[in-house]
Amino acid sequence: KKKKKKPVPAGRARRSHHPPRRLEEEEEGKQLGKPKPPKPPPLKPPLQPPLQKQSSVGSTSDASTERASSPTPLIKDRCGQGFCLLNNVAIAAKYALLQHAAAVRRVAIIDWDLHHGNGTEEIVRSWGCDNVLYASLHGAEQFFYPETGTALQLEPTLVNVPLARGTPPDEYLAAFDRYVVPAIDAFRPDLLLLSCGFDAHRDDAPDLSGFIRLEVETYTALTARAAALAKRHCGGRLLSLLEGGYNLDALEKNAEAHVVELVHQAAPPPPPAEPTPFAPPPAAAVAAVAAGAAAAGMS
Repeated sequence: KKKKKKPVPAGRARRSHHPPRRLEEEEEGKQLGKPKPPKPPPLKPPLQPPLQKQSSVGSTSDASTERASSPTPLIKDRCGQGFCLLNNVAIAAKYALLQHAAAVRRVAIIDWDLHHGNGTEEIVRSWGCDNVLYASLHGAEQFFYPETGTALQLEPTLVNVPLARGTPPDEYLAAFDRYVVPAIDAFRPDLLLLSCGFDAHRDDAPDLSGFIRLEVETYTALTARAAALAKRHCGGRLLSLLEGGYNLDALEKNAEAHVVELVHQAAPPPPPAEPTPFAPPPAAAVAAVAAGAAAAGMS
């Protein structure tokens, strides 16, 4: 005959499936009359706006590319999309405005990461103020992440410049000069922040098929332009924050070139060379020249 197994007491069964610390906390809660904590609500899926009509700078588009689009609608309650738990550049902007209000009244953010900074844009625009400018140059085509900022937008505090796949360095720099520089000049910030991504480099993708075809020299030129804007409006106040870059070899070269150019731009110019004071020639030299002239029959 098979022996019947004795039922395991409920407490012992629970202890075999839960760590001791959790059971102790539950027992303490029962003794103090604390209710069980409610379960957290399920995460909401990210809200994706519909993809706008494609009109990338550098692509074959009509004159509508040059027109500023309507203001970007704010999207509330968007969940994180897996890349940034904390938005460093937005935090830096808010900190500067709050902690250094006497010196920093307006902040401009230039974002040259390959992907549109939809999180940065939504955060700074949700503040409802006009003292933060966000300007982004980024790749854009259908189904290219994050499928936002796909139309040219030119507003007093928002500049979105979508760029087509394969945009070469000269067209990228031309777009920067045409759209970003005038916006910064008109805004006149007291602090310039860079969302400095290097994933628009031609060798960024693992298979060396970068979406945009920038070179190391392109980032040097961009850095020089940003430093010039900071000198012109911000007294040289510029802060660069590293963003995207997935090919470590390319990332190393681009980051080094960027930092070297920042140091070069920050260095004070050398003092002008003082003119050499005039010193009359020694008497012996004058006598020698006179003797030579006399020997040659020159008067």
